[in-house]
Amino acid sequence: MSDAMTPAELVAIIDRAFDSRSGSSVRQCECGRTFFNPSMDWDWEDGEIEKLVNDPNATALTYAVTAVVLDGRYFVSDCRCWHERAIKVGEWLCANQDSVAEFFAEKRRVLAAKLIRTPEIIP
Repeated sequence: MSDAMTPAELVAIIDRAFDSRSGSSVRQCECGRTFFNPSMDWDWEDGEIEKLVNDPNATALTYAVTAVVLDGRYFVSDCRCWHERAIKVGEWLCANQDSVAEFFAEKRRVLAAKLIRTPEIIP
């Protein structure tokens, strides 16, 4: 594992970095699986919860459905496909952290040359 981090730690860090900052009653993951929260006071259509409960491709959660946005695609935070992808992304970032830091340092230099102030990222 990257820099002695567990898969769960990598997923948690990537989740925080790419979180969509919103929760909802139901959301479909990029992989096609549906996640929903039947226990909160959401505005459901008649029969909607029953349909989801009986859908073998749907997973009920006890909290709001949250998502992560990566490459312009929405992944449900609780989906296994997201966890697998987050681990790969986290491992890649850790394995290339010097290059990633240099990329952001160079980006900052280019933007500074255009008189645009950005936060400094130290490699």
